[in-house]
Amino acid sequence: MASVLPKQGVPWGDLEKRLKAGQANDVDWRRGRLSGLVYFGGDDVLQVAKDAYMMFFSENALGQKAFPSLHRMENEI
Repeated sequence: MASVLPKQGVPWGDLEKRLKAGQANDVDWRRGRLSGLVYFGGDDVLQVAKDAYMMFFSENALGQKAFPSLHRMENEI
């Protein structure tokens, strides 16, 4: 059975509430409660990571010829 996209999306306010509710049992990594999986370098470092992520949000790293910058960064890491 094929899925069908709804004609109307979920309003952001409702979606945000659902997402936050889904985090209810997640570990509080910002307060150093999770060793080895997440390293919180501070709000300034987190903002840089978010800004960098948003620059490439829509690109697909599997398309190395279309997005050589992503391929280069992946190799550097």
